[in-house]
Amino acid sequence: MSNVVAYGQTFLDLVLHTASYIKMNMRASYEPPDPRHQQFAKAVMNLSLAKRLRGGDKDSKARIKLLNLMDRFLLMFNGDWKDWTPQGLVHHCSVTCKCRDIGTSDLGECAAALFVELALCSRPPVPALSRWLKCAETAKWYLFLGSYIVSC
Repeated sequence: MSNVVAYGQTFLDLVLHTASYIKMNMRASYEPPDPRHQQFAKAVMNLSLAKRLRGGDKDSKARIKLLNLMDRFLLMFNGDWKDWTPQGLVHHCSVTCKCRDIGTSDLGECAAALFVELALCSRPPVPALSRWLKCAETAKWYLFLGSYIVSC
């Protein structure tokens, strides 16, 4: 029981520190995003969430909710995912962008909430140490998170 509590506290710390970092450093830019960055983001998103997207009914509420969340996430985090520095954490805002409704002061708050809801909504799967070929799901979780935190 004590390992579960300690593990939970560590994961909670990760969630809180990541959300705080995004809130403090997310900024808006009014230049168009680089299409290469958007392609990279979609590829990472599809790879890391493939199992959740494949499972279940195509019209299920959970799948539709996940697809809507992914769309909002990709619109908010449309900068360079490889640059996680305070200067690189940028939302490229356009004239039709939905972030204009929330304002630039709440941009970090909204971005942090989206990141926590999608990327940190569950703990990573525990890898089976005796079966090293069965660690793909854990590797995908860290690949998704690592694509953000590479340069920290």
